[in-house]
Amino acid sequence: MMSKVALWNLVGLFALSMAVAACSGDSSTMGGGGTGGTPGPLVDQCVDEPDAGYVQSGALSLAAQTCGKGTCLELIVELIGGNATEADEAAATKCIRDCVQADSSVEGVSTGCAQCFGNSSACGASAQCNVCVVADSCKCVDCLDGSGCQEEIDICTGVIRDFECTGPL
Repeated sequence: MMSKVALWNLVGLFALSMAVAACSGDSSTMGGGGTGGTPGPLVDQCVDEPDAGYVQSGALSLAAQTCGKGTCLELIVELIGGNATEADEAAATKCIRDCVQADSSVEGVSTGCAQCFGNSSACGASAQCNVCVVADSCKCVDCLDGSGCQEEIDICTGVIRDFECTGPL
């Protein structure tokens, strides 16, 4: 029975990493940012093509979601566990970045833009935005806004993704 609970938690964690990536870019607030392991805040990393198109279409979100549920799942789980170190956060961020860059559906994505999606996944997981099991949910958007993760991704990408949050979940 414990294995089913653990599996369900992993599925929830995967959905969280998906939702964090999917929700990136919905807020228009501006300000300082940056996360541990980065020598300074990344700014406007996705404003050029093909990056901007990938952000607007949701293709980068989908690529990050796929990475979060597959290749990088164990690292995301470490962050959500609450006892993650800076090294854990850096490893998860790098994993998502590298995995996104290897995804053929976002061919040619810049390293900086892929880094934004690695950062956003790590930030949301570390902020315990567990309500993000439903991608683009209003509660997820609220958690990301309240934790500062949304502001960080907006600054990093420089692209505001147009979408409507869905339902109360």
